[in-house]
Amino acid sequence: MNFFLRIAKLSKKYKTESIFIDASWNLPRKGMFGLTGPSGCGKSTLLRIIAGLDGDFTGSVLVNNYSLKGMDENSRRDYRSSNIGLILQDYPLLNQETSLVNSTLLLECLSNEKKEIKQQKGFNLLNLFSLKGLANKKVKHLSGGQKQRVAGSISLSNSPFLILADEPTASLDENSAKKVFKILKDYSKRCLVIVSSHDLKLLQTSCDSIFKIEERKIKEVISYQNVEDLKTPFNFYLPKRKEKPSMPFLTRLRIAFNDLISKKLRFTLAFSSCFLSLCLAGFSSYVKYGMSKEIQKSLSSFCLPYQLVVNKKQIQEKKLFPCPPNRIEEVYSSYRQEIRSFGYHLNFDFSSLFKDDDSIYLLTKYKTIPLPYYSSRHINEFMWFEEKDFACFPDDIENVNDDEVILGLPFDYMSSLCLELGIERSFPSLGNYLFSNKVNLLLNVENDDIGFDNQELFTIKGVINTSLPCLFNSSSTWNKTIFIDHMQFRPSNEEENENLQYVYQIPYLYLENEERFYSKIKNDSLFNDLSFDPKSNTFLTSTCDSSFCLTSRVYVYKSNHSNAFAGDCLNLIDSFPCGYLPIQTNGFYADTSSIFSGFLPQFYLSSSYEDIKYVSESISSLPIEQAMLPLELSDKVYSGSLLSGLENKIKFSSLPKLLEKGDFPISLNEIVLSNGLFDKLGKPSSIYCSYEISSSSDKSKYYRNMSINVLKVSGVTSSEDLIFYAPPSFFEDYFFSSFKVCSSNLEKTGVVLFFNNQNDLIKGKELLEKNIEGYSFLDVDSFIALSMEETTTYIGTLLLFSTVAILFLSILLFCFVSIVNYEDDFSNRRFFLLLGLAKKENFYFYFFKCLILIFLSGFLSLLLMVPMTLFANFIISSSFSSKLSFSISCVPFLSILICMAIYVLISFALAKRGERE
Repeated sequence: MNFFLRIAKLSKKYKTESIFIDASWNLPRKGMFGLTGPSGCGKSTLLRIIAGLDGDFTGSVLVNNYSLKGMDENSRRDYRSSNIGLILQDYPLLNQETSLVNSTLLLECLSNEKKEIKQQKGFNLLNLFSLKGLANKKVKHLSGGQKQRVAGSISLSNSPFLILADEPTASLDENSAKKVFKILKDYSKRCLVIVSSHDLKLLQTSCDSIFKIEERKIKEVISYQNVEDLKTPFNFYLPKRKEKPSMPFLTRLRIAFNDLISKKLRFTLAFSSCFLSLCLAGFSSYVKYGMSKEIQKSLSSFCLPYQLVVNKKQIQEKKLFPCPPNRIEEVYSSYRQEIRSFGYHLNFDFSSLFKDDDSIYLLTKYKTIPLPYYSSRHINEFMWFEEKDFACFPDDIENVNDDEVILGLPFDYMSSLCLELGIERSFPSLGNYLFSNKVNLLLNVENDDIGFDNQELFTIKGVINTSLPCLFNSSSTWNKTIFIDHMQFRPSNEEENENLQYVYQIPYLYLENEERFYSKIKNDSLFNDLSFDPKSNTFLTSTCDSSFCLTSRVYVYKSNHSNAFAGDCLNLIDSFPCGYLPIQTNGFYADTSSIFSGFLPQFYLSSSYEDIKYVSESISSLPIEQAMLPLELSDKVYSGSLLSGLENKIKFSSLPKLLEKGDFPISLNEIVLSNGLFDKLGKPSSIYCSYEISSSSDKSKYYRNMSINVLKVSGVTSSEDLIFYAPPSFFEDYFFSSFKVCSSNLEKTGVVLFFNNQNDLIKGKELLEKNIEGYSFLDVDSFIALSMEETTTYIGTLLLFSTVAILFLSILLFCFVSIVNYEDDFSNRRFFLLLGLAKKENFYFYFFKCLILIFLSGFLSLLLMVPMTLFANFIISSSFSSKLSFSISCVPFLSILICMAIYVLISFALAKRGERE
């Protein structure tokens, strides 16, 4: 007999255990045959060998005269797809596809029929297994039994010559199981059907013969001829088979896409990593391109052309000490025309020194009136009668001796005192009372710890209306007379002295004209070791209320050394065809390591008093972490601070050679503006200037003492840049006299020279380098030219490494997710294996998923690149305060395409690796 299936001397081992030993089995071309036996006897293994899924055996297995022994993987797959129909207990399906797609997939690969015909055949197969109503339902939503019947429909889709069913009814109910067996029985009329099952009853009712595997052999146990109810099987013949079975491109794409998006978390992770790396690659390449372009355009706009910065190489930290008495007398004798007098502030800690009693009383003939708003401190911080700017009652007082005093009282205190005295509550009434009656002022101070007890008695000569309680005397050294001459305290120049009997004294001057005095003494080499402080900010802020210090006093300190710019250098500079501005210790500043210049303290200009006041108040008290951040300014306020933002930042220059309109400055408070700044400020005749006089901080806050003054605009230049022109004296004399800035902060440590052209600059630099030592020089234009190349190269390299690092990390993440996805695709690969599809379908399935991911993220990255490049250009332009311009560059798009190609190559390599497994 010519058998369709012939097995001879089959031996099979699993690890060390033999499953078959010289087993033989012959079956005809048609008929339905059952296979039974205990679990683990080898039923499934036998069917896998016959299906070509397991080639690791010895012996002979022939199917339709095709020997399975020695057949390679591709041949076994082709044999299976063309000849075998498989129904397995755990048959894998494409869970993201519909029942119809699963049933017709093998048809799509094998047949050249029209799509409509293949679809109809799919419906017929599903209908045969009672699944027509579930044709468009995704497999993942089906029950186990329904999935088993879908697997049955797949097994018949290629019109097989051999159907192998391994426990085909395991997940089915009794009726469904009978129906499946009936289908297989009907189909056995035209082909060979082998069914493995534990259900002996079903096998007996349907099979022609039943074989049992025992003792590692295949033995026939029962033979039937169940042919009475056979029907002609459904015709699944494929008239138009492909020469080379393969899955259509669109089918591959659809299956890959549906599977890709079904795993939402992994898809999101892989898409995000790919999309992010592509966007960053394109964006960073554009930033490099745009930044290079903007730097070349913008760096030169930070400063004026032809600048030469000359600064000391080493600037030592400066410490200030009270000026010794002999030095203050030298200053007084040298500048008698500018100095009215001088005195001393005695730096007492009054609360500790007179801790047991520090009180002042008003004594009349009849009563003693305590004055709690007065203390010994008011004697130290007295007002010099010669500088009074108030009406005195009575008004004929010309001199106040050391044992006399004039009271300064606010109205409320005066009113209360008049009430005590029983007189009319007015300053003239109190003045008349003091003139007509002998009234004394008694100071009583005590410190029991040191055995100190002292009283001082003064005659009250008059009264003055003041905002705060104070005392007046005609002697500029009245406080020193009382505390040192009378109370026997000892003056000291030591900053720290534990002996309470010694007093730390700080001298001050009463000036006729601060501006004139400072303009002279600042260039006097005899006194270049002295510093002059109009606001007493250095030492007195802890002991003197600012209200007591608002006089024309200028406090004098001695410094440990001088950083002053050499006078002979200025003489040399005066011979150059250029102007200059001073570089100051803590004022206007420039450095030879930077192209930026401006004021170290805060400096603002505006034509609106409300705006400049608002800015001044806004920065007067800020949290520590915000204190040094650039302030966001309105369009009406402009900053000259070194560390301010580039927007609304003004540049400074010496006076120009020519004016478009107006005149050159005559007085110190007159300046020149460029036409650009003049227009921005609203073409004002005068502007407001706010300047940071001093600053302090505590644990949480940073405090600035801001002062506002008015400047007159005397002239305007033709430049459209934002430029502030002033002579050197403005930065020195004006700030000292009007803003009350300490002269040590205004000390000249260098200069910024403004030449007319590059040739003059080079000549001037060469001459200065030859004639002066200890100074460094910066040709700003040359520095910019060099910095452009260095900066763009540095930034480009940095961005390149950053992009490569990000791309590398993204590729690692992409590979990790891809490998995890590949491992998770085991079920789909097994499905292709059972269908008998070529191994290349595994490659296409995985590769197409990667391609979809890459091209989807790449397409979105390319689309996003247009707004991203526009945004990048906006940020770069804003950062450099340059005009916003936009031009499309192919650089970012090319970068994205290159990165996409890298991803494609990696995906191809991973897919090939998977195909070889």
